[in-house]
Amino acid sequence: MTTKKIYIIFLTIILALSVYACKPRTKTIIFNNIAIDIPEDFSENFLGNVVDTDNRIEYHNSYGVQRKTAIYTVVYTKYKAAYIGIISLEKSRNDIVNGLKNNNAIKEFQIVNEGAVEGYDNAYEILISFYYGPNKTYHKSFSMIHDNGILQIICMYNANSKKDDREINNIIKSVRIIENNTNN
Repeated sequence: MTTKKIYIIFLTIILALSVYACKPRTKTIIFNNIAIDIPEDFSENFLGNVVDTDNRIEYHNSYGVQRKTAIYTVVYTKYKAAYIGIISLEKSRNDIVNGLKNNNAIKEFQIVNEGAVEGYDNAYEILISFYYGPNKTYHKSFSMIHDNGILQIICMYNANSKKDDREINNIIKSVRIIENNTNN
């Protein structure tokens, strides 16, 4: 084998390894029958006991991660059958808006855009900007009601971070309903 052939093989191996190393690693989580692809560094039970649960709730879980420029959270809460209708997209939206708007540390609160999410008849998305300290911050939220449960995907990130903007959009785009799944 000539040196040129060895060099070409070596470069091919390096190229293949670098492409593999740059590929984002994800895992699929399933809540009830909703599947979501999330980065593999998300931890289960991310919110822990921060969220109050009561006897109306059949199932509750969260995944998330705190990074240098963002905090990501994926939360699913399913209510018992006796509480059908307790949740709505309007209530979810208002809870998010009022929670941020009424925070004294937040300045220059503004709803950038909001509305129904294309491809879903039961989902709502909202992007809010504000100043939290010296930096402009975005809060993007996706809420979807399905099978007496609510899925919320939330990211609070530095407004200059295009990477976090892409990441949250990819997580939201990965949401899909799967049929005949019995997992909680």
